[in-house]
Amino acid sequence: MKPAVVAALVAGAFALGIFVGYVARPDAAAQRTTRAETNRDGGKDIAVRPLPPEGSSDSDRADAPDSPATKNTSEPQQTDGDVPAAESVVADKRSAFRPLMYETGKEAIKVVKWNAVGGAMAKLNPILVDIVRTARAGKEVTPKQMGQLMALMAPLVEQAMVLDKANVPGTNDNAQWTHPSVLANNIHATLLAAGRPLSEEQESELHGIGLRFIEEDARVRAGFSEEALSDEALTVERMVGEVDVRERFMTAVDAMLTGEQRAILHPPETVGRVGLDVFSGSSIWHEKTDFVSFSSRENLEQQIVAGHVAQMGLTDVHMQVLRDAVRAWSAGMSDKFLADGADGFTAEGHPVATRAMLCARLQAKMHRTLLDRTTLTKKQRDALIAHARITIPIAKSAE
Repeated sequence: MKPAVVAALVAGAFALGIFVGYVARPDAAAQRTTRAETNRDGGKDIAVRPLPPEGSSDSDRADAPDSPATKNTSEPQQTDGDVPAAESVVADKRSAFRPLMYETGKEAIKVVKWNAVGGAMAKLNPILVDIVRTARAGKEVTPKQMGQLMALMAPLVEQAMVLDKANVPGTNDNAQWTHPSVLANNIHATLLAAGRPLSEEQESELHGIGLRFIEEDARVRAGFSEEALSDEALTVERMVGEVDVRERFMTAVDAMLTGEQRAILHPPETVGRVGLDVFSGSSIWHEKTDFVSFSSRENLEQQIVAGHVAQMGLTDVHMQVLRDAVRAWSAGMSDKFLADGADGFTAEGHPVATRAMLCARLQAKMHRTLLDRTTLTKKQRDALIAHARITIPIAKSAE
């Protein structure tokens, strides 16, 4: 099966940002860091989650009023009879799933078949790991591997559709899927299905972490209201805020899990990759990234200017502000960051998450400058606000 065919299959099958359709270069580096470690890039200390090779980024922001969240209540235990069996069967009294209940997202939490989700997710990472290893060996993904992946999609897609109907907050499907109220239950169900269930203490702690970050998510969303900004928020600004909350949620969760439990959620082969690290807020960027190949920083800036002129209909009256904003965007990326480029995984839509986040933050600032310092037509303004894709540079020498 050719990579393009694989890409078409996975892109059309699943909206949760966990597909693969690539053949990676076999010489991709294998070094990784931990969530607690820092990288240096461009003179800035940067906190990072565990990464495979490539790039680094920054992390900040999350602010602003309160959100409803309720205590965990005694909900009926789910016993879906048609759930795929996990490789390891839990044989103790904690083998039945009890949802973690929150006020935000409660309608979805009640109706999602969490045993089905957990059963599928517990099998998903091993399949992704197998596919990644195949790709790193320079081989094509096999029909059998794709068949295994596709077989898990139906229950996940079915349950993901519930979230939108239940008005779970989020700018896109992946933002809803990784909302703290949903992600907490997904983690709970997956570890149970994988045979490494949460202890009672961990279950209580996870519920509390969920409460904290549901409130944080609501504060961030309130901070992007027109009242708070005196203007309409850019979609990319909202997405940056969402990813930041979800990544910090996962950092807090990982800190209270055992090593075995963390390994189930974040295999080293996929951790820190957009669209492959399935328990990550970076899923929000999946299929929302564009890559621009450049030969020099000047060439990169020229392409970004030309792209904005073409896509948003900017004219000569906007040109000076646009060029200044693009130069500031470019200056936010060190020479090392730009030179690092990309491996085959990035080229097929799976960049390192921190690299994507830095580019997103810089793009949000660039577009905010255009919004605040130029006079735009309604059409230009609407296009800028609705723009929901991020641009990631790839040096030609690194292709």
